Amino acid sequence: MTKSFQKTAKIIQELQQPHPGIIDSENFNKHFELHCYKPSPDLQPFLVHLWVQRLHATPEHKPIEIASGPNIYLFFTPKSAFIHGVSKREFNYDPFVKGAVAGVKFRPGGFYPFLKRPVCDLEPDITAVFPVDKVFREKLLNQPDEMIVTMLETMLRNKRPQGNKKLDLITKILEALDNDPSLQTVETIARTFGLSERSLQMLFRTHVGVGLKWIIARRRLLGTISRMRTNPRCSWTNAAVELGYSSQSHFSREFSKTIGQPPSKHRHAS
Repeated sequence: MTKSFQKTAKIIQELQQPHPGIIDSENFNKHFELHCYKPSPDLQPFLVHLWVQRLHATPEHKPIEIASGPNIYLFFTPKSAFIHGVSKREFNYDPFVKGAVAGVKFRPGGFYPFLKRPVCDLEPDITAVFPVDKVFREKLLNQPDEMIVTMLETMLRNKRPQGNKKLDLITKILEALDNDPSLQTVETIARTFGLSERSLQMLFRTHVGVGLKWIIARRRLLGTISRMRTNPRCSWTNAAVELGYSSQSHFSREFSKTIGQPPSKHRHAS
């Protein structure tokens, strides 16, 4: 591994801890070593990072994972390779294997230039998008991290992805959601960006794989989960009131539908 590659790896890993897609990050870190790597400049418009995960201890129990947001992932494991799309359900896979598990995390909308068709119709069959086979997978996972990243980037470049104005618009909208607390509904975002609500929802379903309304709800609930994990005095009852739900049962139903798990699955639930 080169010195510059080691430096980049350190920077990205610091930014990604704790990883937002892992609920029980403390238990995960006991058993796995996760390295996230910054993509090369030509791939940065499309990717969040490339990652390599290795098992370093036998787990007492399997950590539960959820998707961290409206992102598409590629997974390469010793047993299989697959695409994980935006999911409204709990996502589980078997990471308890000897050797490496590697993959790619795409930016919201960043997978469309590779797929070239609506992301909402995405199937998990990786060979429908990338012509990889068992030989490629075995060679990939038996390399040091630097070579894994190089091989994955070469695979991606072979698809010749092209940036577009819609990807830029999606990025601007999601950045606005991060920076402007007043943007809490599809209506206000549509008005801010001069779009109709229908065209905005269609933009996200086609290029991201899910509607903007779901993304907004998921972000709010993931923020609530984070507060619940760090503040034992918080309760789900108070959280439901703060988020404007009419009843605890309504909150629980929407939580399960959006996150993929009931509130009781999470720490400090009450």
